[in-house]
Amino acid sequence: MPQVPLEQLPPTSRLWIFGADQPLNPEQQARLLDVVDGFLDGWKAHGSLLQSARELRDNHFLIVAVDPGVTTSGCSIDKLFGTLQGLEKDLGVSMVDSGRIFFRDAGGTVRSVERPQFRDLVARGEISASTHVFDTTLEELGALADKFEMPASRSWHARAFSIQESELAPR
Repeated sequence: MPQVPLEQLPPTSRLWIFGADQPLNPEQQARLLDVVDGFLDGWKAHGSLLQSARELRDNHFLIVAVDPGVTTSGCSIDKLFGTLQGLEKDLGVSMVDSGRIFFRDAGGTVRSVERPQFRDLVARGEISASTHVFDTTLEELGALADKFEMPASRSWHARAFSIQESELAPR
């Protein structure tokens, strides 16, 4: 099945978001998308081709979605992760590490830090309830539009990192 634009898949499509720990330059982006396109063009589960889509956002985020009409298998998902893990060395970035937190700094630049560093930034007041964070744990395409990037006060980050409502004042 051919790839389709992300917006052509149903909102119930299964979603994976992979965040690169540093911005991808144009050469890295081209290489990543070339390999991912090759993988998705032949991606199968239980012998059936999967209708899928991919998109790269903010030079950091690879978004992959698959039509829910064909059930993905653990093996087919493992192959996607394996393909990306193989690319990490080639690209010189980490993309499959789920321990990273992504946010926009005061200048609007997407940044990636480990959880302990994020906690320190919150404690120092560099991250507040109004700081935009990215939720790379989303699992359904329909959530992407309004839950992928949002103020920390409206995300799981507020609870996990004790980001207080009193920090809602603009920085």
